[in-house]
Amino acid sequence: MSQAAMTGHQGNSMVQENLTPMDTVNIVRSRMYYLLSLAFSYPGENLLSTQDELYELVAVLYPNLAVSRKDMLVELDKMEAEYINVFDGHEQKKYCKPYEGQWQEADRAMRQWEVKKFYRFFGLGLNRAINEMPDHIMYELEFMHYLCYRMVESASGALGKVKGAGPNQPRHYLQAQKDFLERHLLAWVDDFCRLLQEKTTLPFYVQLARVTAQFIVDDMEWLQTQGEEVSKQASGLNGYANE
Repeated sequence: MSQAAMTGHQGNSMVQENLTPMDTVNIVRSRMYYLLSLAFSYPGENLLSTQDELYELVAVLYPNLAVSRKDMLVELDKMEAEYINVFDGHEQKKYCKPYEGQWQEADRAMRQWEVKKFYRFFGLGLNRAINEMPDHIMYELEFMHYLCYRMVESASGALGKVKGAGPNQPRHYLQAQKDFLERHLLAWVDDFCRLLQEKTTLPFYVQLARVTAQFIVDDMEWLQTQGEEVSKQASGLNGYANE
């Protein structure tokens, strides 16, 4: 992806040949996580260029939310001003902290360490040009994008055994997604998104919060349907939790 928040992957260069129905689902999931990650990053040209795509995907996945195109297509200067006030806390009464560690009872440094272990296990680092902490919602959503992306490539046989990239079999990436959602995103994003809807005055971020909270819950439910034997088969993934 251009100006990726994470380093160590090539973003959206997705295998497109001989796709199975499962591959197609995972490509859509990967793209959705990418677009959500971008929407929670500091507003720039990349976000502007994908606003329409995000709206179209949301309209297909969640017609019941009745998200309007007008709400999702916002001028850059308006998004920048709201981002600074809400996520950077320049207007204290609107501040909505986008960091996992600030929503958990555990020590924030511990939460950051845990998510970094996940990233490192799969060969990822943080883009130093983006001055953010590893538990920012942008990073956590992009990590899910990466796992979905890798799952498709591993199923196609396009992945070799890359040092530091974790086991390269679909079941491993599937289990990693379930673990990361359960241990991290599901543990705080719903509360974060509820507060964001209260704090922000920009319809774009109101709708983004609604969609993100719903998508993460729905995605976990979908993952839970993908085979009862996954946990047994993927026991080799204990490395990112127990190192």
